Amino acid sequence: GRAKLWLSGCPDFELAVGRGPLAYVATVREGPRWQIVELAHREGAEGVARNLMAGVLASARTVGTEQVQITLPSWMGSEEMFASLATGVQRKRELVFLRLHDVGGFLELAAPILTRRADAAGLALTLAVQGTPGHRLEVGSGDTDLALSVGPSHLAALLYNGEAMGELLKAKAVKVRPESEASLQRLCDLFPPTRAGRFPMDGY
Repeated sequence: GRAKLWLSGCPDFELAVGRGPLAYVATVREGPRWQIVELAHREGAEGVARNLMAGVLASARTVGTEQVQITLPSWMGSEEMFASLATGVQRKRELVFLRLHDVGGFLELAAPILTRRADAAGLALTLAVQGTPGHRLEVGSGDTDLALSVGPSHLAALLYNGEAMGELLKAKAVKVRPESEASLQRLCDLFPPTRAGRFPMDGY
């Protein structure tokens, strides 16, 4: 793997496969200290991801790892997971912040996936990036027009995991036209919750 921005080592990936990839866990191992830096899984594969994470933790114990730093997404019950660990568990809650330095380059990378999602939802999407004049994206060949305005960092976060869409709409950080229940449902099709979780201070 490639080195991650805030970590000195390169991540190792543990992958669970069924009919295609189902879940993965990324770890950075530095001597007796492990960091579980990323977790993702397909919808419906929560149990697979939980078992994969438990297997990684078991491996850490087997090789005598002294410390494991782990970030669990909110859906994954932590009590059972932590019960298998030694005493000395320290818990805290953190937020992940994303910042885009090249909005145009990011939109080029995001266009194919947004096109696929818009086509699947029957949308013709016009996306305006707040605070960056001239950065717009028109994707999708559907019959339903949808205009979306969102800041660059929120856009990056929503593409990674759409779980925060409801909160961003309430805070008016995301604006959609037309405003309707149907539009809100289509936003969930464009930015589905991926149930992904990652180490807070992290980047590729």
